[in-house]
Amino acid sequence: MEKNNQEKPVIFIYIGGYLPAKKQGGPVTSIRNFVEHFHDKYEIRIVCSEHEMGSKERFPDVNAGWNKRDYEYVYYLPVEEFKENKFIELMNPFKDRIYAAYLSGVYIVKLNLPAIKACEKLNIPIVLAPRGDIMRSTIRMNGFKSALKKYSFLGLARLKGYFKPLLIQATSEEEREGAIKYLGVPSENIVLLANLPMAPSYKEKIEKVSGKIRLLFISRIMVKKNLKHAIEVVAAMPNSMDIEFDIYGPIEEPNYWKECSELIEKAQSPQKKIQYCGSLRPEKAKEIYKQYDAFLFPTLSENYGHVIAEALLNDCMVLISKGTTPWDSFEGHGVYLGRLDSTSEFVEAITQIAEMDAKTYEVKQASNRKYIMEKLKIEELRSNYEKMLKAAQKQRRQ
Repeated sequence: MEKNNQEKPVIFIYIGGYLPAKKQGGPVTSIRNFVEHFHDKYEIRIVCSEHEMGSKERFPDVNAGWNKRDYEYVYYLPVEEFKENKFIELMNPFKDRIYAAYLSGVYIVKLNLPAIKACEKLNIPIVLAPRGDIMRSTIRMNGFKSALKKYSFLGLARLKGYFKPLLIQATSEEEREGAIKYLGVPSENIVLLANLPMAPSYKEKIEKVSGKIRLLFISRIMVKKNLKHAIEVVAAMPNSMDIEFDIYGPIEEPNYWKECSELIEKAQSPQKKIQYCGSLRPEKAKEIYKQYDAFLFPTLSENYGHVIAEALLNDCMVLISKGTTPWDSFEGHGVYLGRLDSTSEFVEAITQIAEMDAKTYEVKQASNRKYIMEKLKIEELRSNYEKMLKAAQKQRRQ
């Protein structure tokens, strides 16, 4: 039975952007999943920007003050109000009940630094989830200038000790090493803990026809997510199969999307239907996954890959690049791998799924579900999150 809010400890979450934002990517999903798993135990209050990434217009359906969403309360602010005093003002009414503050991402300096100072003044323990920001592959992703800017900030952060007193949630060994190297955080202040996946939701009926396949891509449209290669793979598929490939996601790099659009135009044929379906509201994703046979995602690098977990937990098989995500161990259990330098390996994997009929697909998915639930260990994860929050409390008292 859910506790009355007045009885619950409060978790304050600081994040650059939150729902109804569509362009914030995995961090929003991480927080949304946290809310779904822990709203029964904690009162969750989120502070974020009032506008979409790349826009200055306030979300149309957002009120002044705290906004109640499904399970969480959200306070939307203009960036110029990301101030220490403002955050103290927001937390003060709850300070006797605040269990911990949870920060998401490293480079949101205008949000993180005043949030850290406000929490320190109120003696509130802090957990920071870097969300892949301190992985070397991510730092170098967008070219020399971007990498130089990130390295400069990380050097300053290490020198000033901005993040040193915090408890860091690393979701991979590479991220743990990054926290030590780039943030100067001692290893005993780092918890290695995977992101929480969403709760599973399965197809009521399997509708799979042999020789046909419905493919899906959901992600931000940018170089890192490698949509271009996904289109090239579809273009290389034999014309003996009927393929539908639908693309969802905000266009973050217009020049890259232009290249993708040109490839789509060349690849189109009566047997290969490729279409862009626009951005997708995160809360609608569950139903979208269940409309497709497989999720095609040859990403260049993923710290976790929420979209991969979501596809698997919503009865959509996954085709991903080998060695670029933490999901290689799921091969043969809903996950098919292809090397980024081998289009043929992706073609072969898609062909295997395309040739399945409804019965074969259903039997395969039943086996996948069992393996995925055992492997993800969701209840164990929940328990470890509770331990992490307790560790943050202990650390603050020291």
